[in-house]
Order: sequence, then C-alpha cells, then structure tokens
Amino acid sequence: VWLLMGHESEIPNPGDYRRIKIADQPLILVRGDDGQVRIFYNTCRHRASIVALETEGNCQVFKCPYHGFQYGNDGRLVKVPLDGGYGAWFNREEFGLIEIPRVEHYNGMVFGSFNPDVETLRDYFGPALEYLDYCTRGDDAPLEVVDKYSYDIRANWKLLIDNTVDGYHAPYVHGRMFEIVGLTEEQFINNNDCIARLLGFHGAIEWQEKHPMAARTKSRYMAIFPNIT
Repeated sequence: VWLLMGHESEIPNPGDYRRIKIADQPLILVRGDDGQVRIFYNTCRHRASIVALETEGNCQVFKCPYHGFQYGNDGRLVKVPLDGGYGAWFNREEFGLIEIPRVEHYNGMVFGSFNPDVETLRDYFGPALEYLDYCTRGDDAPLEVVDKYSYDIRANWKLLIDNTVDGYHAPYVHGRMFEIVGLTEEQFINNNDCIARLLGFHGAIEWQEKHPMAARTKSRYMAIFPNIT
C-alpha cells in the first residue's frame, strides 16, 4: 500500500535529507541538487552499511564509513576507492543507491510504496480524498512541519489505526475532557450528530456530517490506512 514517508517542508533545500524508517526498512528522504525529492534505501551497494549516518542534514555526497563508496544526493555512485580492482564488468551506473519503486506527492506530503504495481495514490485514497484535502489545505495555507517527536509502542502496528477510528472508547478514556466541555457520557453516546464513517480502507469520526465540509466546525478524526491519523 501507500505509506506516508515525510513532508516536503522537512527537506526544503537542495541537499537536505532525513533518515527515516518505514516498515522496518532504513531509508533516506532527500532533495537532490536538481530539486527532485527521492527516497533511497540507506544501504551501500558494496557491503550494505548505511551511508547516511546523521538523523538529518544537508550534503552533496553520502559516504559509506566502511569502504568509502560515495553517492551523490541523486543516488549516483560517484566515487569508488581502488576501483581498478573490480575489473571490466564493474559499471558505476549500475550500482547507485536503490530507490523505492513508487513515490508520489500530495499537498506537500511525500508518499511511497515498496510495491511497483500499487494503484495510483488518488485511487488508494478513494472516498477519503475529500477529507484529506480539507485537512491539508482547507484554509488555503500549505502545511509545514514545525515540530516532531517519536515513540515506540510494544504493540501490533494496527493498534494505532484501530484506535483512531474507535469512537466507542472516547467517553471513558477521555472522560475528563468531556467533563471540561460539559458533555456527559450519555449525551456523547446519544449524540446523533456524531458518526463513524468507513472510507474504503480508511475511516473517520466526525460531527455535523450533514453540513458541507467547510461548515463542519466541530472536531473530527480521520485515519488513512495504515500510518496516518
């Protein structure tokens, strides 16, 4: 499927990069000197060491710390120490960093897939596209990453997406919040203006669903399977 890999605002300048780990794969999200955003496996083609050592930064060349192979920020293999020892069969053009098969952009978000035959990104969003558009450009201002944090959970990876579209737990787990806004458990449960909506693989919990999207002023929760809430 399609996975959110990052956002264009995280790598605004040529040479900017971030190390990311998606589906347990070490990757590099990088903007080349040509301005194009690419996603490479963070793996040297020689002996599989990582080549981007820092969490993020700016560089023109990724240098493998094991044997000194160097790769441009467009993935090309640009330097091989003692390359005369590899013989006539060795062609640098065939040993650049490996890109993941599919990368597409949507409203500044960078999506990727390890499946070369995955459906188009718009088809994958399906009926969730209207919700995604509103969340990412509903006020006509582009999204920008202003902060980030990370955490590890010893749980099945589907737990996060399952919890996001589960409105059943809300008045119990978040009971104090409802008390603050003056809403009782019974009022929440019997609120006919609240609806859980299936959107293909995806889902949403929203209020005022009978209003036009821009007029739905109350909070809503949306999940794009499998790694966006």
